[in-house]
Amino acid sequence: MSTSTRARKVMIVEDDAFYRRMLEHVLTQHGYVVVSAENADDAWRTIQDADDIHIVLTDWVMPEYDGLELIQRLRSLDRPLYIILLTIEDNVDDVLEGLTAGADDYLAKPFTTEGLLLRLRVGQRLLAYEWQLRHSLASLDQLKQTNWRTGLLNRYGWFLRAKAELNRISRQQTHAALFLLAIGDPETLRANFGDEISGRLLVHVAHILEQHKREYDILGHWDEASFVLFLPETEEHVVRHIADRVRRAILNTPLVLDEQTTLQPLFSLGITTTQWSHTYRLERLLHDAHLALSEARMAGPYHMRMFSHESQGKD
Repeated sequence: MSTSTRARKVMIVEDDAFYRRMLEHVLTQHGYVVVSAENADDAWRTIQDADDIHIVLTDWVMPEYDGLELIQRLRSLDRPLYIILLTIEDNVDDVLEGLTAGADDYLAKPFTTEGLLLRLRVGQRLLAYEWQLRHSLASLDQLKQTNWRTGLLNRYGWFLRAKAELNRISRQQTHAALFLLAIGDPETLRANFGDEISGRLLVHVAHILEQHKREYDILGHWDEASFVLFLPETEEHVVRHIADRVRRAILNTPLVLDEQTTLQPLFSLGITTTQWSHTYRLERLLHDAHLALSEARMAGPYHMRMFSHESQGKD
C-alpha cells in the first residue's frame, strides 16, 4: 500500500453532530475514508483495533474525557499518527497546550474547507516522511552504527541514540535542539576534485564538528554530504551560539590539500528546537530542521536559518 493511500483514512472525534457530519461530508467529497466517533472513549476503543488509521481530527472539549487526554493516549500507540486538534478559538495559550500534549497541528472553529484540506495534506507529507524513515531504519537494522568514512554514528546509530535521549528529556520537560549541516553539492564536488578529496573534505568537517560539540551532544553522519547534531537540554540562544561557532570554525579552517592549495567547503545550516517545533518527536524536529536548511541553502553558502512556525525559518 502506498504512503498516500495509507494516509487517506481519517478518524473524526467530535461530539457536536453538526460539525461531525460536516467534516464527514467534506472529507468524503475529497476522497478520504472517514471513521467517526462522538466521544474520546469510543475513538480510543476503535483506533486500538484499526491500525490503518493514521490521521486523527479531534475536538478539545468532550464528555467523559477531553481531546488532550485522548491525544496523550494516542501517543502511546506504536504507529505513525498525525493529530489535528479542533479548538473553539485561535488562543495562543490553548494552542501551545494542545501541541505540548502531542497534537501536530490545530484548527480553530469556524474553519474553511481550504484550511482543513491544507492541514491534511501537511499531515500526509509528514506521515510519508516518517514511514520512509522507519523503512530506512528497518533496512539498516543489521548494519553497524558507524559511518565507515568519518567514524561518526551513521543515520541508524544516531537515530537510536537521539531518540532515547529525547524521550528522557520529554519526561523532564526540558528543551533540546537539533541542527543539520549540509556541504554543497556532492556530485559537483566529486566532479571537480574527485572521490579522494571529497572524502577528505567530509572527514575534515566531521573533525571540526567533533571539536566544537559538547561531550554529551550526539553527532551523526546523516547522509552523503550532511551531518546532524542533537543537543540535549539546550535552548535557542545556546544552539545559535554553538551553530555559529561551528560555522566560523569551518570558515576559518579550510582543508589543506598541499603547501599551496586549500579548499573551502560550501555549506549551510538548518536549526530547530523543541521550543520552536513545540514537539518532542524526533521525526518532526528533523523535518523542521530540513525546512530551515532549505531556506539557508536558498539564501546562499554559509547561511544558517532557525525554524519557526511564523516564518518557517529565520536567521
